[in-house]
Amino acid sequence: MKIYDVIVVGGGPSGISCSYHLKQQKVDHMIIEKYELLHTWKNERWDSFYLVTPNWMTNLPGVEHLIPYDNEFMSRAEIEHILLEYLYYVKPKAEEHTTIESVEKKAGYYQINSDNGPFFSRNIIVATGLFNQPFIPPLADKLPKSITQIHSKDYRNPSQLNPGATLVVGSGRSGIQIALEVKQTLNFKTYLSVGSSTPLPVIYKNINGVFWLNKLSGYQDGREYLSYKPEDLENENIVNKMNQNLYHCQIEGVEIVGRMINVIDDKIEFSNDLRKILNDGQIYLDKLHNMINQVAHKEAMSLEDLSVPFDIKEVNHDILAPLTVLDIMKDDIKNVIWCTGFKANYNWLTLDIFDDHGKVKLFDGITTSEDIFFCGMDLTPDPDTKSSFGVGLYALVESARRAVDAVVKSMNKEE
Repeated sequence: MKIYDVIVVGGGPSGISCSYHLKQQKVDHMIIEKYELLHTWKNERWDSFYLVTPNWMTNLPGVEHLIPYDNEFMSRAEIEHILLEYLYYVKPKAEEHTTIESVEKKAGYYQINSDNGPFFSRNIIVATGLFNQPFIPPLADKLPKSITQIHSKDYRNPSQLNPGATLVVGSGRSGIQIALEVKQTLNFKTYLSVGSSTPLPVIYKNINGVFWLNKLSGYQDGREYLSYKPEDLENENIVNKMNQNLYHCQIEGVEIVGRMINVIDDKIEFSNDLRKILNDGQIYLDKLHNMINQVAHKEAMSLEDLSVPFDIKEVNHDILAPLTVLDIMKDDIKNVIWCTGFKANYNWLTLDIFDDHGKVKLFDGITTSEDIFFCGMDLTPDPDTKSSFGVGLYALVESARRAVDAVVKSMNKEE
């Protein structure tokens, strides 16, 4: 019976990065992946997908020479190529197409039961992501079967949609990009439902806003930050990405509505507080800016005086006249795209490490009361945010290192 020192659950970039760091520490390990390695990046991104982080923030050891040091954004095809090169560089040992059913604690190790037989390990790193299961609200069940419903995970392009109006539910970056694409491609009526507003800064102090979110989590390992330059104003790749916002939804003819609250008598009802939602979003953004200012001051960062004047506009509240009801028949609603995010699912992890609400009890964002460690769970320093501060391929390699360091430290204590 082979007992590994560590089994990593999840074969995405986080799991592969755990393998990279475990190899550096010469720890005997393997990955278990439900589908194939990099499945999500190969199969669960729409065709026109671009990263939210600029190229210089993509931080993957061993393939740095393939990643441009600039402020452009990688397309789906480009990032998939980079990730495949990273996979080839790391060469992790992995058991693919294996679904874990339960975990049993034995004397000195864990038995991981799967549809591909049992596996055994003294430690487990969970690298399946902070949110790993698509979330669709129960309201979806109230919609008539004539409406095509797609979660953003399964959306590829507008050709999947029926002729007629489309409702996009969720106004994060995915929802905004998809709503713009549907409107611009099909030219049917398109609605965007805004349930809450916790916007991320697009640019702050002349640096991409996502960099600052990672700084707020204490991430330091990436390449040196790159400020925007005047020539970036002429770069179509950069400007187009900057323009994926609620303002451009508004001017492109996407109708912005409030939170979807009910479906009754073939009518979809929305909250009547859209202006408040947007105002609360600005308050939240101001709070983030204050937090960023504190970090920049504390670290005495020498930021450039130059400020590149990207014309980033806000929604015009004066012309907002949000609907509170859509009549499915009269308004010809044929499609609903759920950009409502993901939720955690650890049903397979049958150990006593959860609280009464089903949330993992973590001591430091990584460790539990068992020899079970989590990668990517230490990314939310502010309780008001609904998304993690540590974002993208800038943060995940360092997050994986933190998890591996915690495992190795625990193993050394036991020796």
